[in-house]
Amino acid sequence: TKDFRTQAMGLYMQSLGREHELLTNEIKRIIDGFPNENDDGFDAEAGCAAF
Repeated sequence: TKDFRTQAMGLYMQSLGREHELLTNEIKRIIDGFPNENDDGFDAEAGCAAF
């Protein structure tokens, strides 16, 4: 039983690491997709940086 718990915890930690990596990449992709200028010609970079 101790080995089973150790293996289960190891698998859980691997899953958490992968989920963290996926979420980090998704957030980075969303932020990179924000425009630096909006359609009105105003500089939107400050608002993007504030986000």
